[in-house]
Amino acid sequence: MNAKPDAAGDGLRARKKREVRERLYSEALTLFRRDGYDAVSVNAICEASGVAKGTFFNHFPTKDHVLLEWYQRLNAAANAAPAPGRLAQRLIALASGFFDVTLADPDLWRAKQQRAALNADFRKAELASDAETRALAAKLFTDASADRALAGGLDAEACADLFVAMLSGTVHDWVLSDGAMDFRHAVTRRTENLCAALAAGV
Repeated sequence: MNAKPDAAGDGLRARKKREVRERLYSEALTLFRRDGYDAVSVNAICEASGVAKGTFFNHFPTKDHVLLEWYQRLNAAANAAPAPGRLAQRLIALASGFFDVTLADPDLWRAKQQRAALNADFRKAELASDAETRALAAKLFTDASADRALAGGLDAEACADLFVAMLSGTVHDWVLSDGAMDFRHAVTRRTENLCAALAAGV
């Protein structure tokens, strides 16, 4: 006779697995922030977490994938629909989610940008994030068209493409400036100018 699955035991194992993953993730970020991403090894993460090296690879294929999870969690928090207001205000609020998380961890963000050039998983995550931001922006532009806040005949999807390109370009400029550029001011000014041009039909 087959034994029934131990649901309680399975639940405990799953919880312990999540706890180990979270400990690895947390300790890795602590080390990345303290020592710099490139200086931290998988061995150092395992030692700080109190686990064997094999356990790390049960949860993350590479060290890069810890950083990737950090980026994906930030995007999940950043991509929230903004509160009502003028179009420019709503777009700036949408963008603020990205510059807030970027400025909160600039060294990790720069590490992410560097790894994205080498790791296809990062590029997939960036494309997914851009698609989500584009969809939120398109909804804002659609609402603005209905309220006649845009020049007639403008396509909301095309406007959203312009906004995402502007936002991505501002992030790129900030990284190239090594953080010297005032990211928040640049995004605000560029968003205001974009909305003014679209309202005028330029």
